[in-house]
Amino acid sequence: QRFETKWSTAGSGSIHVYSDSTDIEHLALVTDITQISEITDPSAYDSSSRSRKVLLNEIVIWKNGSGRYLATRLVEATSRSHGDESDQVRIEYAMLPPSRVFEDRPEKKE
Repeated sequence: QRFETKWSTAGSGSIHVYSDSTDIEHLALVTDITQISEITDPSAYDSSSRSRKVLLNEIVIWKNGSGRYLATRLVEATSRSHGDESDQVRIEYAMLPPSRVFEDRPEKKE
């Protein structure tokens, strides 16, 4: 499955995400939970904005043009322009089923 995601720096501990890619239908910010495995319905979150500012441990749900969902959780974000040694982003991610309660945890990658 293809997910061409777009990101830009927002500062130390945060990042901007965008749904401007041709294969991303929309994105949604998840702030009420901090673990991807806790997502029960990826379509339930507000996807009305083309961009979101994401803070540490927040999750973004991306939906591509094929109707598949990807969840990314921001683990680390550093920015040289905000005093850090380097520009770096570290995420956890998992492919999600379209809409169902998880009976098993999705495979988590880092």
